Order: sequence, then C-alpha cells, then structure tokens
Amino acid sequence: MPLWEVHTESGRLRIPVGSAPHCAPCARDCFFADTQPVVPATDCVAKGLGSTAKERLIIGLWAVVSTCQALFMMTRAPKVTWEAVYLPMVEAILYSCSAGGYGMMRMGDGQMIPLSRMCSWLITCPIMLSQAFGIFDLQLFGISLRMPICVCSLIRTVCGIMATVTTDFTTAKWCFFAAGFCFFMCEISSVWFIFKAGIAKFTPHIHPDVPENQTALNRLYFMRVLFYFAWCAFPILWVISPTGLCLIGEPVSALAYLCADALCKNLYGAVQTNTVWQVLKGSWTPAKRPDEEAPAIADDKSLIGAHGRFSSQAEVQAVYEAPTFAERCSPTLGRAQACRADAS
Repeated sequence: MPLWEVHTESGRLRIPVGSAPHCAPCARDCFFADTQPVVPATDCVAKGLGSTAKERLIIGLWAVVSTCQALFMMTRAPKVTWEAVYLPMVEAILYSCSAGGYGMMRMGDGQMIPLSRMCSWLITCPIMLSQAFGIFDLQLFGISLRMPICVCSLIRTVCGIMATVTTDFTTAKWCFFAAGFCFFMCEISSVWFIFKAGIAKFTPHIHPDVPENQTALNRLYFMRVLFYFAWCAFPILWVISPTGLCLIGEPVSALAYLCADALCKNLYGAVQTNTVWQVLKGSWTPAKRPDEEAPAIADDKSLIGAHGRFSSQAEVQAVYEAPTFAERCSPTLGRAQACRADAS
C-alpha cells in the first residue's frame, strides 16, 4: 500500500495514503518529494487521519436509519411533503459515502477536506429554511423573505467551502469564515422571528376543548430549541475540527457532525411532519373552538407552508382525510379504511 512519509525530528513516520493527513496551520510549508508527499509532523497530522472502522460502522448504521426514515415517509403519502423524504434520503447518501471511505477530496498540498459533507449543506440547508417558513410567512415591506433567506444560506455555505479549501492558515481563511457567519446570523435571526410569530399565533387559542393547539404550541417550543442547538453546533464544530483550529480529530468531528445532522434534519423533520399532519390536520392553523369563527382562507398564511401545493383549506382537508400509500397497499389497513368510509 502506498504510504505517506512524514519527516520528524526523531525519524520518519509512514502513514497509509488513504488516511491522508491534514495540517491547516502549516499547509503553506508542505511540499512533495518524489512521488510521495512529505509533510511536517504536527498534531494536525494525527488528528486529520480518516475515520477508523468503528466510526465507519456507526456512520453506516446511521445511513441505514436515514434510509428507513425516508422509506417510511414515502408510505405516508399524500400526508407528507417532498422535503420530509428528501432530507433523510440525502443523509442516507452522504453517510453511505462516508462509511465507504468516499466523499473526501485531497488538495494539492495533501490536505483532505470533507467535500460530500459540505455539498450536503449546500443542497439541504435552504430546504430546511423553506420548511420553517411554513410555520409563518415572514415578510418585510410586504415581500416574503423565503427566497432571500434561502439565498443567504447558499452564500453562507459557499463562503464556508472557500474557507475550508483555503489551506493557508491566514487572514483570507477567516475572512471567508466571517463572511459566511454574517449570512448565518441572518438565517437564524429570521427563524427566531418565525418561531416567535408561530407561538404567538397559537397562544390565544389554547383551550381544553382543543388540546391539539396546546400540543402544537409545545412542539413549536421544542422545535425552536432543537433548531438552534443543532444549527449553532455546525460553525462551532467547523472551528474546532481539522477544517479550522484542529482541536479535535476528523473521527471525532465526523461523529459530532452526524449527531448535529440527526437532530436538525432527521428528528426535526419528523417532529414537524407529525405536527402538521397528525396534530393540525395539514397546515399550521390553530384549531378553532365550536363557538369560534374560522379564519378567512385569504388570512390563512399557513397554506404557504405547503409550497403552493394547495390553494384552499378544503384541499388540505381532502388530503388529510385521504388514505395514505401504506393504507391503500395494505389489505388490512385498506379494509379498515373502507369500513370507516362506509360508517361515515
């Protein structure tokens, strides 16, 4: 097997090429000799090694879990949006590649960067932000901020990629990081106002006759904590991992990123989907008491959360009452659905 040859004061250290070292603080001093790259021996060399078999097994198991979640969401159609299937499917692909030892890109100086991980951020973060706007359509001067915030997410991720591939530990690297962090603050600030408006929307309708409103309110508080805990973990992990200050190694950071992904994509998406379709019957609209007048369709901003899928509350109700894919395909569930239809 080809080996990396690392020069140390006490001799030479040989490391498999598949576990290429990362040395951000000293990348500008790296050079090549013959056909094997030679890098200075620092702590980053050891910390930048790829995941071991144990970490890859854990990552592979999470890929299986994400695949099962995506398949389960498919069986809930039509009472599910495409995002609920798309996000865990992306996770399954990402961690399948990571478990197989793929998804890393070697730079010219020998540095290994997690390319697949950063690409997953690029294609999932705008989707998650768009989902948050389903709770409340945040606007500025009468203009929805959905697309501007999604653009902020794309710019932030591109800045993060530029900071990662800037191997020199110089001002340029941290300038890219600072620029991306500014756009990141715009994202989480917008989401804060979205959750604030969503909570304010449900609070006046808390009543014993409509327990689903209390359940939805509790879910909103939980989702807000979950969102901020998971999203704020990513820039912190980037700084302390081999992409930044190299305080922790790649195996540890890979598992930490996995936990953050599990919270902000898998768990958050499952809670949101269950709340919309099992608790609130298809839209982020508070349930009304019998003595309360239902809101006008034009005032029901939660319909926007369906991404243009519905044009009226009646269409939402029709989908909610329709059998799921699993119920149509299962003989037992299908008969039960037919019995309920006959009874009604």
